[in-house]
Amino acid sequence: MEIVGHKQILSRSNWAEELTELTRIAWTGADGRCYFPYQPLTTSEFWQMEISRLWQTDQLRSWVMVVDEKIVAHAALVRRGKNRWELGRWLALENAPKGAVTLLCRQALSTMNGDRVSVECTQAHTRSQAICQALGLRFAGIGALGANSQNGGDWYIIYFDNLEQPDFQPVNGEIGNPLGVTIPGSSVSQEQWRQIASTLTTEKIGNLPPKDFHILPSLLPIVSAMANEHLQKP
Repeated sequence: MEIVGHKQILSRSNWAEELTELTRIAWTGADGRCYFPYQPLTTSEFWQMEISRLWQTDQLRSWVMVVDEKIVAHAALVRRGKNRWELGRWLALENAPKGAVTLLCRQALSTMNGDRVSVECTQAHTRSQAICQALGLRFAGIGALGANSQNGGDWYIIYFDNLEQPDFQPVNGEIGNPLGVTIPGSSVSQEQWRQIASTLTTEKIGNLPPKDFHILPSLLPIVSAMANEHLQKP
C-alpha cells in the first residue's frame, strides 16, 4: 500500500483512466447512472485536461492510495479562496483497505499549516460524516441544494469544518455556519423540510439517488429539532 500525491499520479501511464473508473464505480446507482456531484469526473478527458490543469495551478491537490499497482481510493483539497479549502472528492473501491479515505484525508489535512478547511457531505450515507468525526472536524450544520431531475431529486449537505469552535447549534433560525458563513433556515423550502423530517434515518447507507436523509446517530437530535422548528413556522 502506498499513498501518493498528484505529482506522482501524473507519472502513472493510465492515471486518468484509473481515476475515471474509480469515480464511475463509487457514485453509480443501481440504475447504472452516475449521480451528483461527479458526472464530469467520469471521463478521462476531463481528468487529463481540467483536473491536471487545476493540479498544476494549485487550485486542486489530490492524494490516492495505490494497492498492487492499482489506484483504489482518492481524496482532494479544492481551493475555495485565500487560505480556504474544501476537502472532498472522496472515492474508494469496495475492496480498498479499511479506512483508506480517512488516511488520505489525514495526509491532506497535514499540509494545511493553519488554513481553513470545510467538508460537504451528502445525505446519501453516513460514511463521510463518520470520517469527518474521526478526523476531529466540527459539525457545522446542514443546507439544501436545488432540486435537479438529472440527479434524482433533492440533495442535502451536512457541513463540517476545522474551526476551533464547538459543534454548530441552531440559533435565530440559522441551520449552519461552515467556516463562519451563515446559512438561514429559509434557504430550505417547507417541502424540503417535510422531506427531511419524514426521511431521517441513522442507517449507514442507502441507494443512489438517495431517498432518505442519512445522518449519524449523534447528529439526529439536532437535525430533527431543526426540521421540526422550521415546519412549525408559517
